[in-house]
Amino acid sequence: PGSSAAPWQLDGVLNTLIEDGFESGRLYACYGTKSGISTLKGEVLNRHVPVVERHGVRTIHLNRGGKRIRYEPKTPLRVLSKVYPDGIPVPERFTGNSAIQLTTLKTDALVTVAGAVHTAFNSLLDERSAGAYPVYHEALVDALIIAKDVFKGIFAVMDGVFAAEGPGPLIYIPHEKNIILASSD
Repeated sequence: PGSSAAPWQLDGVLNTLIEDGFESGRLYACYGTKSGISTLKGEVLNRHVPVVERHGVRTIHLNRGGKRIRYEPKTPLRVLSKVYPDGIPVPERFTGNSAIQLTTLKTDALVTVAGAVHTAFNSLLDERSAGAYPVYHEALVDALIIAKDVFKGIFAVMDGVFAAEGPGPLIYIPHEKNIILASSD
């Protein structure tokens, strides 16, 4: 609990989307690239497989390929243009689509607090983004600028029912906090 999106969080969001008229065949459960654990294992161990199967939703694992395209910033970025001097590659499948990020409220050894902004950073950027960790907070601003440009719409639901504390991303102590945060900004 507290380390990854809980199955009930995924189920609740998918139920709501489908009840609101979104076709399950056009929805994807997407797993980022830098969680510290195999996304295939995480999908199984976090009990997401039965949820996506029940809803007829397909799964995307960003660390398992998929075409990336060069992102051209409309405004100057703070630091990511230096980390990616030849252009910032973002997943092509995200361009012009909407995203709902399911994240958890937790601490992280490298970035202090992980959450929705950290999820945007990890889902958009490849492994070279680790070069931005010394100036991570400025890189987060850049990632949000990129997310606003790349996605048609973006919404985050952060599960804090169990918040995780510790030197993550793999070692946490869960704390019951009973909050859920949601925002489009």
